[in-house]
Amino acid sequence: MYAFFGFFVLGMKFRYALCLLLLSSLGFIGQMLLEPVYGDRTFMNVGFVAGSLSIGAIGRHRLDRLVGEINEANQQLITLSTTDGLTDLLNRRALMSEAERLFALQRRSA
Repeated sequence: MYAFFGFFVLGMKFRYALCLLLLSSLGFIGQMLLEPVYGDRTFMNVGFVAGSLSIGAIGRHRLDRLVGEINEANQQLITLSTTDGLTDLLNRRALMSEAERLFALQRRSA
């Protein structure tokens, strides 16, 4: 349960999710070997825990990939909305926004 919390709520990156998956699985296997509370179903439960953690790590990977694609698309949209397609210079809206930002900066520093 804590691994899923780390995967999704804390926004853990995929490589850290894999490390947590490995540590959690090994810890559960070690605990079950020391104290097999499930009896003859111990290995089935180990498989269930490792499988569910793997699904969580795969989900984290897909989320990371999708967020990256969304960020890329947003950057393209910003570029398209602020530059002229013919000259690749800033368009009027971008120039006005930049001028307002610079004037505000000048007023604060003066």
